Amino acid sequence: NNRDATKPGYMKVCIQQLVGILLLVYVRTDMFPYVSEIQTDHLGVGVGRLGNKGAVACRLCVFDATFVFVNAHLAAHLEKVTKRNRNYRDILENMWFFDGNFSACGLLDGDLLIWLGDLNYRLDFPKTAFSRAVKLISQRKFSELLSKDQLTIARARNEAFTDGGLREAGRIEFAPTYKRALQMPMKKKSSSEPVIDDDDKMGNGEGSRGDNV
Repeated sequence: NNRDATKPGYMKVCIQQLVGILLLVYVRTDMFPYVSEIQTDHLGVGVGRLGNKGAVACRLCVFDATFVFVNAHLAAHLEKVTKRNRNYRDILENMWFFDGNFSACGLLDGDLLIWLGDLNYRLDFPKTAFSRAVKLISQRKFSELLSKDQLTIARARNEAFTDGGLREAGRIEFAPTYKRALQMPMKKKSSSEPVIDDDDKMGNGEGSRGDNV
């Protein structure tokens, strides 16, 4: 163990899993005595409420501040944006905890909510425009790409991820991901959508949006 003994370590305070969706929350060792009211929940939103799609969440208090973390995996495929929006609403409305007074509280009933995961929103280019999408990516024209981003559009229409002041946690200044056949030139696979498969972090605080790699 080469860890610098003068630097604080970390302790796991929460673990929650639903099939392939996993959430782990760690705090610095010196902060651990001040963590309380740790709770978890999970919700499947797949067919028959199965957990191939859904969310896991953790709620905890540090001193007098309440933090909520959500990891979600929403419906896939380019044309399923309406279903993704419904998944979001289902998760938001059906995951619950209890506060210190044993009153029910939802995901938004805290001081900071961080929502991350494989949200599966895509760039809404038709398959015939795949080469244009790749060109825009190579030119790093992210503002033009974001105008086709399903999540950005859903937020602008107040269809998803705007409740409680949820927002993108910072400017997006990196390329989206895409499906690519290995050992082949950059082009779409015959059975895949063109681009992109978003992994996102959103919150009513600071953070960043991440790639699906």
